[in-house]
Amino acid sequence: MFFAYLASCEVRYLENLNAHFISDTLSPSERLVKLNRIAIHQMTLLTSDASVRLISGKP
Repeated sequence: MFFAYLASCEVRYLENLNAHFISDTLSPSERLVKLNRIAIHQMTLLTSDASVRLISGKP
């Protein structure tokens, strides 16, 4: 359940970034590349964080 909450926060964050990139007139392909890099980085940080693993009950 905790990871579902984190995922929903991440989706909202990426939606906000996408809106910002649209206002900056980035092309859809440029936005996709940027958002993909950010999402991969965020998920890497979350899955490597020991405190997140402790909260979720997974070692």
